[in-house]
Amino acid sequence: MTIRLIIDSASEYTLDEANKKGLDFIPLILNLEDKSYRDGIELTKNDFFDYLINKGAKPSTSQPSPHDYEEVFKNIVENGDKGICITISSEVSGTYQSAMLAREKYKDSIEVIDSRNATIGERILIDIAKDMIDEGLEFDQIVNKLNTIKNEIKVYGILDTLEYLKRGGRVSSVQSLIGGLFSIKPILSVVDGKVEMIDKSRGIKKGFNKLYEYIDIEGKDIDRIYFGYSGLDKTNLELFIENMKGVDKQQVNIIQLGTTIGTHAGPGGVVVAYY
Repeated sequence: MTIRLIIDSASEYTLDEANKKGLDFIPLILNLEDKSYRDGIELTKNDFFDYLINKGAKPSTSQPSPHDYEEVFKNIVENGDKGICITISSEVSGTYQSAMLAREKYKDSIEVIDSRNATIGERILIDIAKDMIDEGLEFDQIVNKLNTIKNEIKVYGILDTLEYLKRGGRVSSVQSLIGGLFSIKPILSVVDGKVEMIDKSRGIKKGFNKLYEYIDIEGKDIDRIYFGYSGLDKTNLELFIENMKGVDKQQVNIIQLGTTIGTHAGPGGVVVAYY
């Protein structure tokens, strides 16, 4: 029996990356200019940000259907294997509910884990799961460990603009205007599975200094730490990492964020996740 790992594209994996690691990949759906794309498959991250930044697009995302998951679950069970499915937090997407509906027929062989995380925080949980599978841990042992670990992953980020939150109706035009005038940068974290604003600053460099205060890693045994950037260049992220203490700058994992968070973050955003 093989233990297979099922993931979704909100984890910032692309289909090619998932295939290289032997992961079963379920894409969210990106709706862009009256056309729908399978996230991580039919539109590259760079193409997405080009539409977003240069063409004024107003994209939206939607969860996979239960049928998308059922096809994968059925294949796993028919091969005599078991599956662990990790999804983006149920607090921010209906993806978990779709997976749970698909699991109804396959409860003896499939477990679905709500990561209670998003973006690279979800990716950390997936990579830990893959390592445990490769190490030969038992199915139930892996599931139990993941349900503990998911609550210990920390995710923090900062946005460089409020414009894309405004486009998506997350902030009003007046709030966005004031934010632009005063260079307000929202500082975000994943709290109880939700993405929440925990602070704000005037200017990106002051925002970085506030982020450093929230990120409590100095002197601690960090199993892994990932960094993410939204947009077409890494300028803000490189500045953030350069001035961050307690990190081996030669061995950092840098990941370009995708459509799920990029739709709302816009360019210039920085995210750090660690366990």
